[in-house]
Amino acid sequence: MPEGWTANGLAGRRDFRIVSLPYPISVTFSPRHHHREELFDEITSPRSILALFSGSLTRGRASNTGRNGFDNRLRSHMTDVLEAAGAICVHDGCGICVKGLEAHCVSMLRNYKEKDRLWALAINSIFCLEPPGDTLTRSHFFVAVASGCIPIIFDGGDGSPLYSNHSITFWPWRLTNTQGHERKSMYARKIGLDYTSFTVSFNTSDFFVRGQRLLQDVLVLPEKDPGRLRTLQQGVDSAAPAMLYTPAINLPSPRPDDAFARFFALVTAPGTLRGQHDSLPE
Repeated sequence: MPEGWTANGLAGRRDFRIVSLPYPISVTFSPRHHHREELFDEITSPRSILALFSGSLTRGRASNTGRNGFDNRLRSHMTDVLEAAGAICVHDGCGICVKGLEAHCVSMLRNYKEKDRLWALAINSIFCLEPPGDTLTRSHFFVAVASGCIPIIFDGGDGSPLYSNHSITFWPWRLTNTQGHERKSMYARKIGLDYTSFTVSFNTSDFFVRGQRLLQDVLVLPEKDPGRLRTLQQGVDSAAPAMLYTPAINLPSPRPDDAFARFFALVTAPGTLRGQHDSLPE
């Protein structure tokens, strides 16, 4: 929920609300992958890709923008930073290998031919970089969360005039004022997520200036601060249900904390439809 918003909408007004919802993705089954159940043949333990960017290396550049004539400078700069850190880049992404697991990592990045490549790469990655795509958010973020890969998100735009470089990105259910979390209503606490508990956030403008240092500070976490890494992994596990629309066929009853349940709680919170309407929807 952006600054100034409450469970009743924008402070002082009750006639509308902006809601950012998760993208529907093809991955609908999300076990707790950090415990490494052998549910898929491509799962290995431990994860062999330290940092992954999964996406086109040409889309968003000046010759292939698709975005009102603006090139996505952040994506190309991020690719340069990854390569400087030793990443292997192929046509659909870049990956930095975990030391000692290079053989499997390289095989995954270069030779993997299965149709569900996005899922296979993410489930074998520790960190997943999620820069803006055609919009400020991108669908691979939800693949990362569902697969247990810690998202690295970029607050702000992509370096083009299309988005502000200084505004935070309104990811679904994000509580932007975590310091005032305790002052929010019970509905906000139920629906909102503290993104500091399961993501690493880079300021876009800062990343253009010192991207290599910011990335390196993250890459050393497995060795320098494994406790922090584990906390982020547990945070991803906890946040995953809120990012998925759980098919009813998979469960005996609808999940109480999936994306639709949170959306339903949001739109039916007391005061949401007050103003022109006298009662909440049945």
